Amino acid sequence: MSLALICMFIFTLIPFFLWLFFGREGEIKPVINIYPPEKKNSAELGVEYRTFATNIEIISLIFYLANKGYIEIKDDNHNFELRKIKEYEGTNATEKELMDALFKNKDIVTKKELRYSHTFYENCFDIKKGLNKLRKFIIYEKSCSAEKVILCLISIIGIIVLILKNSIEDSTLGNPVACLGFSIVVTVIFALIFSAIDYKNKKPVLNLIFAITVIGLFSVLSHIFFETELFKSYNVPFLYTGLICLTISIICSTHLQKRNKNGRLALGHILGFKKFLEETDKHRLELQIEENPSYFYDILPYAYVLDVSDTWIDKFENIVMETPEWYKGKLTKKRFKNLVIMIQDTIVQEQKTKRRR
Repeated sequence: MSLALICMFIFTLIPFFLWLFFGREGEIKPVINIYPPEKKNSAELGVEYRTFATNIEIISLIFYLANKGYIEIKDDNHNFELRKIKEYEGTNATEKELMDALFKNKDIVTKKELRYSHTFYENCFDIKKGLNKLRKFIIYEKSCSAEKVILCLISIIGIIVLILKNSIEDSTLGNPVACLGFSIVVTVIFALIFSAIDYKNKKPVLNLIFAITVIGLFSVLSHIFFETELFKSYNVPFLYTGLICLTISIICSTHLQKRNKNGRLALGHILGFKKFLEETDKHRLELQIEENPSYFYDILPYAYVLDVSDTWIDKFENIVMETPEWYKGKLTKKRFKNLVIMIQDTIVQEQKTKRRR
């Protein structure tokens, strides 16, 4: 048993040291900005912020294009209508692709038409795929090479094999082939879960809480599972030690990639811009409105993609502004959130429709 523990700790140290020397980004200092980085639309900024494209980037780009004078938006809290004001004149491939996806041989499209379109969701998927290519050039270093990934996978599988071989006295899982197969399946499941959680929140503390929750859940399930007649004999301390080592190894493995120099610099400007949106006062905003009457609407797509649109809209509640030509009605926080939900549901609903077919 002592040899198995030593091997388990060695397997845990491999991903840990790979992360320590190749995965840590270091401190990223926010650079305060009152405008987003030049020459970046809201979707591109969103990808640099969260490192991958989602429907959030697509929705923000609709508002971005509307504010640029290409789209007019009408909504009545239950339905919305998008009208193409003019043909796209820019050079950005993503923006043109979205305009083409929204308006196929027509100038007006409704919620219902997008919802049951045969191509809109596929077009959105292609747009996200194109946006994700940014990661290869301006976000990540090539620190997460195939060799490092293979080393981490071998270590994780090794830990699971040791857990099964030394915690459970069962002839089925004691079989080397079954043990290896089960280990690979568990490794893939854990890696997917931890990767998804990391992408969503970007906060190590929340990842740690999630990891502790997973260990606790496994503890409860193990007591239920191993109390059956099939698995009565198991080593509880070794099992829990193995789960802790497994959790550390997978967390380190999913954090191998780090931003390159340009990616870190870009994130610093983005975080500084987000901090300004969250903390700026009313007086400063009134000065900006005097200088640029469309300032609120220029920033709105970026505020949405940075998850601070509610705060941004609240700050302008008592500030007199011109109504934008591209939106018919008063764009309150409630109306904006409802419109976003309707567009989001449109994309998701079309995905569900395709799956049923």
